[in-house]
Amino acid sequence: MKRSRKRWWTRLITLLAVLTVAAASISAGFTLLIDSVPSYRHDLENAVAKAVGHPARIGPMALTWSGLRPTLDLREVALLDAQNASLLDVRRIRLGLSPTRLITGPRTPDRVEIDGVQLSARIDLDGQIHLDGIDPARNSDRSLADDLARFAQLRLHDVRVALSDARLGDQ
Repeated sequence: MKRSRKRWWTRLITLLAVLTVAAASISAGFTLLIDSVPSYRHDLENAVAKAVGHPARIGPMALTWSGLRPTLDLREVALLDAQNASLLDVRRIRLGLSPTRLITGPRTPDRVEIDGVQLSARIDLDGQIHLDGIDPARNSDRSLADDLARFAQLRLHDVRVALSDARLGDQ
């Protein structure tokens, strides 16, 4: 009986060691891929630009792990206007990827953590709020709330909004 328990314990330790080495290898491979293939960052910036309707700039990227969940860590993310002026600045975005979704699809994040957001908003004469860099008409069949509802978890930290209200006049 003791031998059987010892064998299971040994197998469990071996399995955990193999999983740890595999996760570290995937993270290292991802980091090497990003560093050796600069077009990967450009492809990601193009995908973001297509999704939000504005050019995007992404700084350092890394793949980290939270338990058995891979997390894509993006730093110094900015949405730009036509003159390359910043519409929206984000210090860090962490995109949590579900292992189940990675295997079965869709291969989109299910958890998002945004830290250090700086954006501008304006209130027009009709009282409608407009966020610079976020176009509510880009997907007429879905609202911004629908886009955000697809995430199992959405966390915002250190959010700063510069607000101008047209109803108050020039101030």
